[in-house]
Amino acid sequence: MTAKIRGSVVTPNQTPVRVTINAAPVPAPRNAGNGVVLIPGDIVDDQTSPVDVDVLPGTYRLTVYTSTQMLASSTVTLNDGDVLELTSLLEGTPNVGYVTPPNEWI
Repeated sequence: MTAKIRGSVVTPNQTPVRVTINAAPVPAPRNAGNGVVLIPGDIVDDQTSPVDVDVLPGTYRLTVYTSTQMLASSTVTLNDGDVLELTSLLEGTPNVGYVTPPNEWI
C-alpha cells in the first residue's frame, strides 16, 4: 500500500533544480500499523528533479524547498494508489482534483 509524489522543478530555461521535500504525518507521530510509527522527515533530500517517491497512505504536511527558498507547504491526504504531482503543491491548491487516479498517468 503506497501513494506516490512526483514531479519536477526547473528554471525558466528548463534546468532541473535540486529540491528537498519534507513530509510530516498529521498527527505526528502517527501509528501506521504493523508496529510502524511515522515521524516527520525528508522524503527527498537535495535531489535533482524530477522526483518520484512512494509514501504510505495518510495525511501529511508536505513542504518543498530549494537551496535558497521554501516553494510550498500544504497539508494533503493521499490514499493507496494516489499520485500527487508537485505542480499541485506549487500552485498552492492541492486537493482531490489534483491527485491523479492510479494508473491514469501511465
